[in-house]
Amino acid sequence: MNFVERHHKADKKYYNLTKEKKKNKTFLRKYGITLTQLQEMLLKQDYKCLICKEFMKRPVVDHNHETGKVRGLLCHYCNVVLGMAKERQDVLLEAVNYLNRYGSSRSL
Repeated sequence: MNFVERHHKADKKYYNLTKEKKKNKTFLRKYGITLTQLQEMLLKQDYKCLICKEFMKRPVVDHNHETGKVRGLLCHYCNVVLGMAKERQDVLLEAVNYLNRYGSSRSL
Protein backbone atom coordinates (compact mmCIF):
# COMPACT_ATOMS: atom_id res chain seq x y z
CA MET A 1 0.00 0.00 0.00
CA ASN A 2 1.52 3.31 -1.05
CA PHE A 3 1.48 6.58 0.88
CA VAL A 4 -1.59 7.98 -0.88
CA GLU A 5 -3.63 4.81 -0.23
CA ARG A 6 -2.58 4.74 3.44
CA HIS A 7 -3.39 8.43 3.80
CA HIS A 8 -6.80 7.98 2.17
CA LYS A 9 -7.59 4.99 4.40
CA ALA A 10 -6.56 6.96 7.53
CA ASP A 11 -8.67 9.95 6.44
CA LYS A 12 -11.70 7.73 5.88
CA LYS A 13 -11.26 6.07 9.29
CA TYR A 14 -10.92 9.49 10.98
CA TYR A 15 -13.97 10.82 9.11
CA ASN A 16 -16.11 7.85 10.23
CA LEU A 17 -14.97 8.23 13.86
CA THR A 18 -15.62 11.97 13.79
CA LYS A 19 -19.02 11.45 12.16
CA GLU A 20 -19.97 8.96 14.90
CA LYS A 21 -18.78 11.34 17.65
CA LYS A 22 -20.80 14.21 16.15
CA LYS A 23 -23.90 12.03 15.90
CA ASN A 24 -23.42 10.94 19.52
CA LYS A 25 -23.09 14.58 20.65
CA THR A 26 -26.24 15.51 18.73
CA PHE A 27 -28.28 12.74 20.37
CA LEU A 28 -26.96 13.71 23.79
CA ARG A 29 -27.81 17.36 23.24
CA LYS A 30 -31.25 16.81 21.68
CA TYR A 31 -32.53 13.81 23.63
CA GLY A 32 -30.14 13.17 26.51
CA ILE A 33 -29.25 9.69 25.23
CA THR A 34 -26.16 8.21 23.62
CA LEU A 35 -26.03 6.14 20.45
CA THR A 36 -25.38 3.12 22.67
CA GLN A 37 -28.59 3.81 24.58
CA LEU A 38 -30.43 4.24 21.28
CA GLN A 39 -29.14 0.86 20.14
CA GLU A 40 -30.27 -0.72 23.44
CA MET A 41 -33.75 0.79 22.96
CA LEU A 42 -33.91 -0.63 19.43
CA LEU A 43 -32.98 -4.09 20.67
CA LYS A 44 -35.50 -3.90 23.53
CA GLN A 45 -38.23 -2.91 21.05
CA ASP A 46 -37.09 -5.65 18.62
CA TYR A 47 -36.65 -2.89 16.00
CA LYS A 48 -40.43 -2.36 15.97
CA CYS A 49 -42.44 0.84 16.36
CA LEU A 50 -44.12 1.13 19.76
CA ILE A 51 -47.40 2.17 18.13
CA CYS A 52 -47.91 0.20 14.91
CA LYS A 53 -45.50 -2.65 15.74
CA GLU A 54 -44.02 -2.50 12.23
CA PHE A 55 -40.29 -2.97 11.60
CA MET A 56 -38.46 0.39 11.59
CA LYS A 57 -35.78 1.08 8.99
CA ARG A 58 -35.07 4.55 10.35
CA PRO A 59 -36.43 4.93 13.89
CA VAL A 60 -37.42 8.32 15.24
CA VAL A 61 -36.75 9.26 18.85
CA ASP A 62 -40.13 10.25 20.28
CA HIS A 63 -39.97 12.62 23.22
CA ASN A 64 -42.19 14.89 25.26
CA HIS A 65 -41.64 18.38 23.91
CA GLU A 66 -42.41 20.00 27.26
CA THR A 67 -40.19 17.85 29.48
CA GLY A 68 -37.71 16.60 26.88
CA LYS A 69 -38.10 13.07 28.25
CA VAL A 70 -37.65 10.28 25.70
CA ARG A 71 -40.74 8.07 25.43
CA GLY A 72 -39.48 5.53 22.92
CA LEU A 73 -38.75 4.88 19.27
CA LEU A 74 -41.39 5.21 16.58
CA CYS A 75 -41.56 4.80 12.84
CA HIS A 76 -41.73 7.99 10.81
CA TYR A 77 -45.45 7.68 10.10
CA CYS A 78 -46.54 7.17 13.70
CA ASN A 79 -44.35 10.06 14.78
CA VAL A 80 -45.98 12.27 12.14
CA VAL A 81 -49.48 11.23 13.32
CA LEU A 82 -48.64 12.33 16.87
CA GLY A 83 -47.16 15.57 15.61
CA MET A 84 -50.04 16.41 13.30
CA ALA A 85 -52.49 15.80 16.17
CA LYS A 86 -50.29 18.07 18.30
CA GLU A 87 -50.02 15.14 20.75
CA ARG A 88 -53.65 15.76 21.79
CA GLN A 89 -55.22 12.56 23.05
CA ASP A 90 -58.74 13.88 22.43
CA VAL A 91 -57.97 14.38 18.74
CA LEU A 92 -56.41 10.93 18.42
CA LEU A 93 -59.37 9.28 20.18
CA GLU A 94 -61.78 11.12 17.90
CA ALA A 95 -59.80 9.86 14.91
CA VAL A 96 -60.24 6.28 16.19
CA ASN A 97 -63.96 6.91 16.74
CA TYR A 98 -64.22 8.33 13.23
CA LEU A 99 -62.60 5.23 11.71
CA ASN A 100 -64.86 2.99 13.79
CA ARG A 101 -67.94 4.92 12.68
CA TYR A 102 -67.14 5.08 8.97
CA GLY A 103 -65.00 1.99 8.61
CA SER A 104 -61.36 1.62 7.80
CA SER A 105 -59.33 -0.71 5.64
CA ARG A 106 -57.84 -2.26 8.78
CA SER A 107 -59.65 -3.23 11.91
CA LEU A 108 -58.61 -4.56 15.30
